[in-house]
Amino acid sequence: MNSGKKVLVVDGSRVVRATLRKHLSETYTVVEESDGESAWQTLMLDTGVCAVISGAHPPRLEACDRLARMRASSKRRLHTLPVLLIVSDVENHENRERDLAAGVADFITKSMSARTILDTLAGVIAHAAAAVHARPILNAEAFAEHLAHAAPNTQASVL
Repeated sequence: MNSGKKVLVVDGSRVVRATLRKHLSETYTVVEESDGESAWQTLMLDTGVCAVISGAHPPRLEACDRLARMRASSKRRLHTLPVLLIVSDVENHENRERDLAAGVADFITKSMSARTILDTLAGVIAHAAAAVHARPILNAEAFAEHLAHAAPNTQASVL
């Protein structure tokens, strides 16, 4: 039943990675990394990864630092790749706001059910795909200029 879509799971804890693999493996191909630098290398080389689930502080490269690298990368696919952060159930609301502002798509808590994790992941993947496909062909200025040249002596309106 695996869709062939790859999800990169990054966490220093083997138990956390194994639990997420168990929850996700029927729907996704799960690629695991135990540290942030290895995860970065996987992201650079594996174009099939459609989302990242990461602990906040894996060894060698923390999640927010890796996210900043992703958004600044010359590889366009990394600019919008959704990143979900694994947080505790009692995570500070201010920390979550900061992480969202940095580009985290959503959060997974360790007490979430498998169904909730799958629904959250599917939602952020769908949102990222829609954002990529919803880019305008012309911005408003370019459209107005195009319209002015197409019919310079004609009145027109567009909804």
